[in-house]
Amino acid sequence: MLSDNINFKEVPRALEKEKKDKAKIFPILVRKGDFKEFPLRRFTFSMPENKSVAEWENRDEAWKLVIQDLKKLINQFTNRVAMRLIEEAKEQHSPILDLGNCGLKDIPQEIFELEWREALLL
Repeated sequence: MLSDNINFKEVPRALEKEKKDKAKIFPILVRKGDFKEFPLRRFTFSMPENKSVAEWENRDEAWKLVIQDLKKLINQFTNRVAMRLIEEAKEQHSPILDLGNCGLKDIPQEIFELEWREALLL
């Protein structure tokens, strides 16, 4: 994280998006380092078995565990986005509800409360 572009442009932009719930930050500990002054230190790092990816004898296995963590985070985030869209549809009595970009695996029961809904896009 020695790049000024990352530290002074990309990280602040990511933090702002995360603050507005428009994105999620998923730090991955690839190598050990001193992160005391690192702006993302308040986030939980993906560290399989509390080791950096570089410390694993089988790095493919470490990356596999990182990907599993990432998939869990994506599911949580997309479900939250879908629920926010459903709540907005309730408030506005929207005839169309578009959840097509939410990546849902299951249909939330709250959708069935939108009796006035004319179309549901999944």
